[in-house]
Amino acid sequence: KFAPSILEGNLVSSFIIQWSRKWFVHFKYSYGLNRTRFYKGAGMDRNPYGTGTSSAYSVGIKFIRESDSAARYAWGFELRHMYHKVRTIHDPDDLTPVTRFSVPSIGIFFTFSAFYGGHTTVGDEGKRLFMKRDYVSAKPKLTQFMKSYPDHARIGRARKLLELCNKRIPYQLYSQGIQMEKRGELDTALEKLVQARLTADKDLVESVIWEIDDIADQYMAAANEMLGEGNYEDALRTARKAAAASEKGRRSQRLLEGRVYLSQGKDLAFVRLYPMALKKYSEAVRLAPELKEEVRRAELEAAVGLLEDVNQASDESSLRLALRSLYVAREILGKSDDEMESVISQLGGQLSHLDRLRLRIKIDEHMNQARGKLAQRYAPKVELGMLVAEAEDILGNPHEVVERVDDNGRNYQMWIYRLPDKEDTLLYFEDYVLFKIEVE
Repeated sequence: KFAPSILEGNLVSSFIIQWSRKWFVHFKYSYGLNRTRFYKGAGMDRNPYGTGTSSAYSVGIKFIRESDSAARYAWGFELRHMYHKVRTIHDPDDLTPVTRFSVPSIGIFFTFSAFYGGHTTVGDEGKRLFMKRDYVSAKPKLTQFMKSYPDHARIGRARKLLELCNKRIPYQLYSQGIQMEKRGELDTALEKLVQARLTADKDLVESVIWEIDDIADQYMAAANEMLGEGNYEDALRTARKAAAASEKGRRSQRLLEGRVYLSQGKDLAFVRLYPMALKKYSEAVRLAPELKEEVRRAELEAAVGLLEDVNQASDESSLRLALRSLYVAREILGKSDDEMESVISQLGGQLSHLDRLRLRIKIDEHMNQARGKLAQRYAPKVELGMLVAEAEDILGNPHEVVERVDDNGRNYQMWIYRLPDKEDTLLYFEDYVLFKIEVE
């Protein structure tokens, strides 16, 4: 039967123009040789046959599709025209009347292709990390890729991966924080959870906050244990970690700091440093009002001890500090016992006595200064024309004397007085008579 088949070999050249990173236009031309068989049947499938040339022209458009695999894909449509010319017929048995023929064809084709290879970029590394679910490490890689290759064909895929990273990073950080908390690495776990809270969505944020509060509770438990051992500095340092984590931690930190001041005050009261202890108690109740009753009992004990020592106290600054601390304590607590009022009254009376004594001393000093100035105002003064002996009676002996006698036998003297808190005074004598006074 007549069933022609064409076998051809062509050389193909393509030309691609890409205006967009998502699609491109391509042109194609091919030319080659063909071998054509006319019939198919028993003993008649090889001869006769013909040979000739083939050519094809096409133009089309393809769209680039991204994927998670190593390949990139493109699909599209093209208009193609093909032409086969059979010019030479080989028919040794003279079986066919055909001497030459042509086979033209034209059509619209759907095309699909895959691309492999290319240079590895930082985007490939980001994609690899993304596939391993390491979104924290993938994000900077993808960001760097988008900055370095803004016109890359896969920029759209990189943008989508980056969006997914931003959504999944809080969950990754949350998971890492949980694992580190189980291993006892509280500092690192807290850091991960705090980072997760910054970008967590509403479905995750409550779980993150709950875990952060749990870590803050663990910090405070350790801090209270340190406080019980008297290790105040480490207790405060650990409590600050809890305060940095959450609002609950900040409330717990204030309470612990108040207990630290309360414990320090008790230590000071134990060695009878009651004024300093009262100051610590005031700071404790300011930081943690819930310690009000404990602070009140400690302040009353300190007041009783201070009452026993008040008659022996000689340090005025300590007395004033104690009185001020008691006033602050009474104001904070809102009420006062008879013992505390007695201490306040005795301290106030003792300090009032000291104030009256100091005032009397200052008045006496002021009167003495006034008398001195008055006496100085009416005291005799050195004047020109005085003799050496008269000036010496008023000012006393000079600190230094410079004396010279000229060729005519005249005696010249310069007396120097260096008076305290005053300028130097120079007296000039000629033949023992004062003729000039200078003040430097």
